[in-house]
Amino acid sequence: MTVVSPMTTKERRVSKVAEEGRKVMGIAIGV
Repeated sequence: MTVVSPMTTKERRVSKVAEEGRKVMGIAIGV
């Protein structure tokens, strides 16, 4: 899939936010 579409960008952004959120959650649980 070399075609860049808004959906792809949106999904990528969502995945990035989810990853950051999971990292924060992991830190909160770890503490």
